[in-house]
Amino acid sequence: MNQIQAAFRFTDSDLAANRQGWATEQQVRRLAQGSGCGFAIAGATAAGMFLFAFVAGLAVVAGAFVFGWSAGSGGISAMRPSSAIGILAPFVLGLSLLGFLLLLAVRIRRDRSERRVARCSGPFRIESRFLETDSLSKTLHVDGRRFKINPFQSRALRPYQGRRITVYYFPHAREIASIELVGHHGECAGGRTG
Repeated sequence: MNQIQAAFRFTDSDLAANRQGWATEQQVRRLAQGSGCGFAIAGATAAGMFLFAFVAGLAVVAGAFVFGWSAGSGGISAMRPSSAIGILAPFVLGLSLLGFLLLLAVRIRRDRSERRVARCSGPFRIESRFLETDSLSKTLHVDGRRFKINPFQSRALRPYQGRRITVYYFPHAREIASIELVGHHGECAGGRTG
């Protein structure tokens, strides 16, 4: 198995099915497994934001009782707008993150049920967010489409900069199923260098 196949975790039989527009059962399973970690991290972050906002809100209410704040003495109604924003911001951010997770879950579910892959071909480039360091977030650009890739996948593709590739991907989740190098005269080289 070559570096590209190892980095993107696909086999020759996966690639053959992808050329026909279909994902294999193993690829569908990997799609679900790969998204599980991201859901766990994002879900924990959203839960943390909600917990922070809840505790901050309880602190404000408790302060009102302990210090005898009332509407007549200024109390909670006199709370500065920046304090209210500090309490509401985690709720809003948490709801936004949960909305994004729900949308992603729906997209992945559609890809899992349809088991179809789309494709795009062309020269590619890899963009890194933090200059040229090995950051965790890199973007693969092919034919006007963008895909998130990790540093291991980026290193596997770098020797082929300037060559044309075909990316087979799950259309709703925008996750890569497989990649192959395009050989001379438009023939696909199956991800092999020779």
